[in-house]
Amino acid sequence: MYRAWAVWHNRARIRQLVFFDKLSQLAKGLLAGMLSIWRLKNKGVFLLHTGFIWLMYCLMAYMAFLAFPETRHLTPGAGLAVLAFGTVGMAAPVSGGIGTYHVLVQSALLAYGISAEAGIAYALAAHGSQTLLVALLGGISLAASMLRPGPATAAYGRIEPNR
Repeated sequence: MYRAWAVWHNRARIRQLVFFDKLSQLAKGLLAGMLSIWRLKNKGVFLLHTGFIWLMYCLMAYMAFLAFPETRHLTPGAGLAVLAFGTVGMAAPVSGGIGTYHVLVQSALLAYGISAEAGIAYALAAHGSQTLLVALLGGISLAASMLRPGPATAAYGRIEPNR
């Protein structure tokens, strides 16, 4: 109770902190992003695709369990927990989630009784396969987009350099 009173009493000072300002901007940005869904023309399609993407992520985490004897017995609920921890690791301000993803996934698996060695092996295999897939499909998409003109090129024609 005292802590709540102390926070309330010092709220003006807290609002002046840089950390509070950054946290406030983050919260406002997240709220604006969520509210922007209501301005979409096809809200249902957007939400359906979003749900499908996350369902596939959950299934990917669970299916990767089947690749290792130590994790084969884990449930889809454990896959959801590993996905949640891995998502935080990927969202951390670290290039590609390297390190943070692995530590957080390993920690989540430790909570399910998986050894540290098996947990880091799972994390390395899952992160490595995801990174390889993104790089491979991203390269294919880049090459495909360069081979045929897209709508912007067709609408505006060829862009000539300034002389």
